Amino acid sequence: MTLGKDMSFRDFAQAAFRMRGIGAGQTICLLLTPQVAQLVRTDVARMRGKALAEQKTLAEAAPEQALNAICAWLLLNLMRTEDVQAGLLGEQRLAHVFRQRSLEHLLQHHARCGAADARARGAGDPRLCRAAGV
Repeated sequence: MTLGKDMSFRDFAQAAFRMRGIGAGQTICLLLTPQVAQLVRTDVARMRGKALAEQKTLAEAAPEQALNAICAWLLLNLMRTEDVQAGLLGEQRLAHVFRQRSLEHLLQHHARCGAADARARGAGDPRLCRAAGV
C-alpha cells in the first residue's frame, strides 16, 4: 500500500480491509515517499514533545515502532480533516440562520412591501422591497 500526504486512518483501514487474504498469509508492505516519511517523523516528534533530531527516522525504527508512528500520523490527519469539516459545518449553520430569519421576515411582510399604497405612504421597508425585487 502507498501512503499519501492527505491519507487518513479511515482511508488506510479501508484499503487494508479490502485485501481478502489479511490474516490468512497475506501481508501488507507500506510504501512512503521521502516527503511523507518526513511528515510522519515531524508530526510524531511534535506529538511526543521531542526535538526532530531525537526522533528516529522510520527506516531506523523497529517495525512495530514505525507502524505505531504511521498509525498515529494517520489518526492525526483524520482529526485535522474532521476539524476542517466541523469548521465548515459551523459556517454553513451560521449562514443558514441568517437566511432562515430573512426568509421568515420576507414571508411575513411580503404583502406590505408589494402594495402600491404602502410604498406611496412609505410604509414598506426599502430593504425588504429591494430583496423582494419590487
